[in-house]
Amino acid sequence: GFDPLTLVEKDDISSYQKFIEQLYVDSYKAMNTSHRNRLITILGKLPLEPMTEVDYKLNKFDLSNHIFPFCGSPGHVENDYELNVINSNIKTDRTNNKYTKHHMLRDLFLWSILMDMPEMAKVLLLHVRSRICAALIASAVFKKYSNSSQIVDLRDKFQSQSLEFETYAAMSINKCYEYNEKRACELLLRQIPLFGNVTCMQVAISSESVKLLETACFDQTLNQVWFDKLSLSNQQTSAKLLQIPSILTFGLIAPWVINYRKENEESLMNTNLSKQGINYYVDEKNSTEAPCTKYWTHFRYFHESSLIKMSYHFISYIWFLLVFSYMMLYHLDNRNTFIIPHWTEIYVIITVSTMFCEEARKLFQEYDARMLERWGSTGSTLLTVLTNTFYILPYFLFYLGLGFRYGSYNEDLLSTARIIWALDLELWYLRTLKFVMALKFLGPKLFMLKNMLRDLFAFVFMIFIAITAYGVVSRSLILYKQVPFTGYGIFSEIFYEPYWLIYGEVSDKDLLDDIINNNNNATGNAAEATATHVLLAFHMLFINILLLNLLIAVFADTIGKVQENTEFYWRYQRYSFVREYFERLPLSYPPLIIIPHIILLFLTIYQKCCSKLSRNRVINENHVPLSKSFTRIFKMIPVNDSQNEQWDSFENAATYSYVRSILENNKNKNTLTTNYEQLKSTIPTTDSNLSKTTVDQQQIIENLKNELMSTFKLALVETQKGLEQNNSRMENRLDQMKASLEWMMNAMSRVKMNNPNDPRPTFASSSLRNDTSFADQATTLTTNSVE
Repeated sequence: GFDPLTLVEKDDISSYQKFIEQLYVDSYKAMNTSHRNRLITILGKLPLEPMTEVDYKLNKFDLSNHIFPFCGSPGHVENDYELNVINSNIKTDRTNNKYTKHHMLRDLFLWSILMDMPEMAKVLLLHVRSRICAALIASAVFKKYSNSSQIVDLRDKFQSQSLEFETYAAMSINKCYEYNEKRACELLLRQIPLFGNVTCMQVAISSESVKLLETACFDQTLNQVWFDKLSLSNQQTSAKLLQIPSILTFGLIAPWVINYRKENEESLMNTNLSKQGINYYVDEKNSTEAPCTKYWTHFRYFHESSLIKMSYHFISYIWFLLVFSYMMLYHLDNRNTFIIPHWTEIYVIITVSTMFCEEARKLFQEYDARMLERWGSTGSTLLTVLTNTFYILPYFLFYLGLGFRYGSYNEDLLSTARIIWALDLELWYLRTLKFVMALKFLGPKLFMLKNMLRDLFAFVFMIFIAITAYGVVSRSLILYKQVPFTGYGIFSEIFYEPYWLIYGEVSDKDLLDDIINNNNNATGNAAEATATHVLLAFHMLFINILLLNLLIAVFADTIGKVQENTEFYWRYQRYSFVREYFERLPLSYPPLIIIPHIILLFLTIYQKCCSKLSRNRVINENHVPLSKSFTRIFKMIPVNDSQNEQWDSFENAATYSYVRSILENNKNKNTLTTNYEQLKSTIPTTDSNLSKTTVDQQQIIENLKNELMSTFKLALVETQKGLEQNNSRMENRLDQMKASLEWMMNAMSRVKMNNPNDPRPTFASSSLRNDTSFADQATTLTTNSVE
């Protein structure tokens, strides 16, 4: 096909950048109000300033709207030191910071997407680099357009376009996976400089791309990162049994019993990838190392694996729960009874503090590295708030209880601290549910719980109204002036007792029966009790039969939807799980995690004290600060641009034929649509002309009809004559064949080749004349029918 880049003579086309900027400005001015509102939901404040502000939006990598709408030139990254740190390992020349042909195609592609021109975007997609990431961005934009549209037709149209680009991305990665599985996995993990150093996985997770997450390549990529430099054969049951003694011995026997990746041609990738990001390839020099050095290398590989980090974290967390429980049961005494707190209390305080520091470090690193695709990913504002509260509340309750514990010697404050810590301990137990994310048969159940909580809160208001209505009305009838006007009295009498109606506990029935039978005026008369009886029966019907069964039906529907997309939900959660343990620091098991925290704090202080020297190293020597190299980013970061070019070449070669087939199908579809529209426009014109036909025109039509009939009759006569001549020729040939067969039979009888007992076959006379007469009749009938 035609490559539009051939029209550009030089690679540096900075003059075209002004044209692109003006194109965006003019397009914004020509937009209608609804289109502008859709853009505001994606980009925020509009109109945008020149491309530098647009660049800054993506380079800041704000995924709060699950989208990264624009890209900017890499030169703007120099304005942000933290982003420059991320790219410090990419050894590029200053000429690469210019506005190139590929930046122009990228900006035109994004413009066509934002202006709702999907057909133009498909053509540009054939020539843009990193077309899988570009297709995912297009899908995310249209999905956001669909969610922000108020018109049903527009919403369906944008949803269809989003699904089309999402399908394209999934099919493209499948094509790459068919050619080379390892390279396809790298395409999902590699950071893409053309699109602000994002990865395809980030875009797919932030936009919840179902089709891409359900591909075999996505699952295999997570497996590669999960085992890191351990062999994928460790998934087998026999290998899992060997992992148990390796973990219990702290990895000392792991180099002998655990399978590691082999050094092969893929080991060359080890030198092309930065250690700051993902690099699960082993160094080819390992095979030539001394046995002792090789042992410690494998020992380090064992502890760097996300699988092993999770195992140790799980063991340390269970131990923390056991110690916390033991402390709550036996060693939470008054401060007057001891001088130094029990070791369990000291251990719990240190462990919770180190876990809190780790949570804070993770949040800061995600924001600092622009890895925010999981923020606000629940799809519901209320559910997002509840999720964040669930993670923050255990630490808040613990330190609140700690303040009451050591705030005074008062026994009442100790009871308050004991109550707060008891609730806190229950939350710590519930947090163990996150470890089931690694299990396919249990992981999606967490999604079911989240969605069911969302459904439950939708019903809480209706149930609350029903409970309040019954509580107030019934107490006003049977307990007039007997409900204490206090917070506790109102809560216990009006809300708490009617609350148990949900579970079938009807405590009011005995009271009402006693009033009716004994006519006890102290609590109410029989008429009021009878009315309350009727009210109780109605509320039991409304709450227990209608509301609760409706809630169960909604739960069943939610569970069914999750089960239909079990693969998607499990991989969606597994991405977060794998990424969490990949980015964890070494020895990230509380309370030992305090050691890497101290090291990281020391390195950060050292960097801040020597910030000027560090900046010079980043720019001039492409040196990564020690504080940054100590943590890893969930991206595959190349050391030089040649690796990016290899990835682009492989992706374009593997997906080119598929992209061409899409364009050809769209071309044929458009041609059929155009012909159909022309036909639709022609039919009304013909009908209108026929309605205006005059008598003269009808006479002309009648004459034409007669001429056609006469011509048709002549043609039939000529056809009949031809058929008769063909019949006569066929009769002559049949007679000749009959004579020949007679001669052959006579010859066979003379040489006695036939069986004398079998009768001699006879030949029937030709019946072609009868057939000819039948043909004549058919011709006559046809002529009559035409007349």
